[in-house]
Amino acid sequence: MSVLNRVPVREQDPKVRATNFDEVCLGYNMEEAMEEASRCINCKNAKCIQGCPVSINIPAFVKAVKEGKITEAADIIAESSALPAICGRVCPQETQCEGKCIRGIKGDPISIGKLERFVADYSREHGYVPKKPETTNGKKVAIIGSGPAGLTAAYEILNRTDSCQVLVLEEKNQIGGLAKTVDFQDYRMDLGGHRFLMVNEKVLDWWNQFLPSRGVNYIKRMFQRKQKLKLYYKGNYVSHPILFDRKFRNQVGSFRTLKCICGLIKSKIKKRKEHTLEDYYMNRFGQTIYQTFLQDYMEKCWGESLRNLSCEQGTMHGENRVQTEYFLYPKLGAGQMWQEVAEKIKKRGGIIELGAMVDSLVLDNNMLKKISYIKSNGKRVFEEADVVISTMPLNTLFANMTGSVPISLRMIANGLKYRDCVIMGLCIKWPELSNGAFSMENIPERMIYVQDPKIKLARIQVYNNWSPYLVKKKNELWLGLEFFCKEGDDFWNLSEDECAKIAVSELKKIGFIESGREVVCYHREYVPKAYPAYAGSYEKKGELLSFVDGIKNLYTIGRNGSHYCYKMDETVLNAMQAVDKIFAEHQK
Repeated sequence: MSVLNRVPVREQDPKVRATNFDEVCLGYNMEEAMEEASRCINCKNAKCIQGCPVSINIPAFVKAVKEGKITEAADIIAESSALPAICGRVCPQETQCEGKCIRGIKGDPISIGKLERFVADYSREHGYVPKKPETTNGKKVAIIGSGPAGLTAAYEILNRTDSCQVLVLEEKNQIGGLAKTVDFQDYRMDLGGHRFLMVNEKVLDWWNQFLPSRGVNYIKRMFQRKQKLKLYYKGNYVSHPILFDRKFRNQVGSFRTLKCICGLIKSKIKKRKEHTLEDYYMNRFGQTIYQTFLQDYMEKCWGESLRNLSCEQGTMHGENRVQTEYFLYPKLGAGQMWQEVAEKIKKRGGIIELGAMVDSLVLDNNMLKKISYIKSNGKRVFEEADVVISTMPLNTLFANMTGSVPISLRMIANGLKYRDCVIMGLCIKWPELSNGAFSMENIPERMIYVQDPKIKLARIQVYNNWSPYLVKKKNELWLGLEFFCKEGDDFWNLSEDECAKIAVSELKKIGFIESGREVVCYHREYVPKAYPAYAGSYEKKGELLSFVDGIKNLYTIGRNGSHYCYKMDETVLNAMQAVDKIFAEHQK
């Protein structure tokens, strides 16, 4: 029999089954099961595990069946499932494990469900009781949130020891947090311009173990991209970094060019006292550059004057951060990295619970004693953990903690501010270019920042130029349009159609597209708490972190967990450092 075709499963004759209520499917015998198992190619990166709701190590148990080691196969299944006889019969394998089977690309997928049923039936018939999963004497770690910080921490813990139980609780139904990549009708869109900077060698090596940046041209790799963007100003698209050349003078005018130069020189000679974010930028770029190319975008981003924001916000883009000309980017979007990390976590025994909304953390005697969360089916679950790592926003964390938390700290946490964002994915028919790229004179390779207070649109991403794998067709321009707002405000509450109309209208106003362009499709994503703001009660944030430090088994990490606008590489490093601290403080 060809390896492309599955071994047929014996069934009752129709005339016989019409006279009884026995199972129609008779299942495999030993010889048939071993023959079917031999079709498995034992993928190194087994997609079937990803498709299994309980993450059974399918290649391992199938290999055991192939070798006739049925009790060993039963033990492997028992590590993840207590109901193989039932699941082997009723699970929709065609859309789960078997639906992911690589063998199914050219031929029939492996009959995983029938093999699972065979192993269970064989064990029952021979009186074999599978071994229970080995319990660990190590610590249980609960991680709230499956964004870059939470997943990095989970992987690092499991990679350093095999004596810890790791449970990741994610409120949404997709991992990745703010760095996830949304799949919409085969168009992929990031929730922001997430770049993998090549600054820290430790972080770079960490990324390369999941998605190599060098090697053969296959799907699991990273592209190297140049840091290229433009700034929209009065009908012109100005290159960044700014060069005071002829093209710049033609775009902004000779007089404004001279003012930019003079303002920059003055900022180097006479410094302002830095109290606000406006002071911070004026000292580094001068008044004219700031007002021309920074102020409008930044005020859209933060929703208020930079005079009201702490100068510490400047550390987001400050001189203490190393800027590189190039960065790395996964073929299938930023979220591809975190999908790979999540798979490795599961393979190492970690559990990722999606649709798990943590709503209570019981604090007692400077220890978190218990976590309560609600599953997607409405069931409430209580978990006890030796260590809790939280990436949830600080205001949510303090609101959910029960116990002796000073009211003054709850008020500070409640006063923290965030900036929310709506991202409109917009696909437009576009003439196909010979090189497959969409970079044009007036269109940036990656992103464009809109410096115009009359335009609600703040930033444009040309997804085609991040990766051609993000767009369905070559003759389509796939854009990510970012609108900063506040959750629940008028713009947030617009219908998707209304939001799309505004997006198209504003693209026309800034000359990005001309009238008559065909809109293929659009899709809106809400991004609450996209940026923690250095306003409100931010100045007292240290009191919150000091209180958290006093809780012996609680660690807050990540952008929202720390209320700090970490970049991707900084987030990974922050999580690594937290794990270092955990191992130092919780050694047996």
